[in-house]
Amino acid sequence: MRLAGEHGIDLSTIPGSGIGGRITRKDVEAAIAGPKDRYGAATRPAAPPQAGAPYEVVTLSATRRTIAEHLTRSNVEAPQAWTMVECDVSGLVARRNREKEEFVRQEGVDLTLLPYFAAAVCEALGAFPMLNSRWEGNELRRYRALNIAIAVATEHGLVTPVLKNAAELSVAGLAHRIADLVQRAHARKLRVEDVELGTFTVNNTGSFGSVASKPIVNVPQVAIVTMERVVKRPVVIDGDAIAIRSMVNVCLSFDHRALDGLEAGEFLAALKAKLEAIN
Repeated sequence: MRLAGEHGIDLSTIPGSGIGGRITRKDVEAAIAGPKDRYGAATRPAAPPQAGAPYEVVTLSATRRTIAEHLTRSNVEAPQAWTMVECDVSGLVARRNREKEEFVRQEGVDLTLLPYFAAAVCEALGAFPMLNSRWEGNELRRYRALNIAIAVATEHGLVTPVLKNAAELSVAGLAHRIADLVQRAHARKLRVEDVELGTFTVNNTGSFGSVASKPIVNVPQVAIVTMERVVKRPVVIDGDAIAIRSMVNVCLSFDHRALDGLEAGEFLAALKAKLEAIN
């Protein structure tokens, strides 16, 4: 029941394979996984359109329905607010460029900006732990462990595997864990425990070229942050000089039941300071 609730699955829609028709954990996992259609539509053939109809009806897969139900629940249950800051990450980009080739040779995985971003998020959450919370019924629970969910867009739908105890990992450790979860997400090899009990979500919408977005809170969590595309552009720096800098927008959506704008804004300001301090 807890697993179904976390993924927005209506148990009444699942046929049970257990004794007496009971719904088992495997039944719920199957509903979460759904078929392998590239766009989330059912793999079985759709009914042929009526003659002359200007459209055809798309039958949604279990995965697509689960995502739709989960996001609808988020919008209905959580009054959500959104804010954004602009960060100069020229130092971060330069550091990643210096380290990426040696990192691949030593670690065997690519070094992207996401592990640095996740590490900075963990540091900022340490100062603002209220964002690391979940609703459990009417009870708001603030967690000590930072279980950071990473939004991954796959061919069969959006999934959010979780980096358990992310604050205990180095940038290299985060890079390995992220690479592993992303690879298994695309291969549909995530285990149930890989997607359970996230306390905060990080999204890398910049990988799609997005420069600003309003993410939807991943209920029952209370906040989600996105890293948008890093763009080089002229900006005014100290002394009113103009320089070409690597800039990125960082966007935060939060549940106004749990947080006010002041705390959310202070978290985002702390995250900005940490990102801009990397060199």
